[in-house]
Amino acid sequence: MLFFLATAALNASNFGFQVLLSRVLGPQSYSALLALLALLVIAGVPLSALQLSCAAAQARLVPRLPTLALLSTRRVGRWSARASP
Repeated sequence: MLFFLATAALNASNFGFQVLLSRVLGPQSYSALLALLALLVIAGVPLSALQLSCAAAQARLVPRLPTLALLSTRRVGRWSARASP
């Protein structure tokens, strides 16, 4: 029940924010923002697939070569630390 109420509150606040944003930005700017957000969602699908395939490859690697898997995990950790702002 608590999860349902939290989800309903989140949806209501999201709706209110979208209405407020559309009034503040105007039709042209708001539609440009929504187009950009749609592109981000579309780009997220193949990136999620890449993440899933990397995780599956890592999971297959761990039982066979634990040392190599540990090195690979550390390397990915360094890459993600560099990529984060």
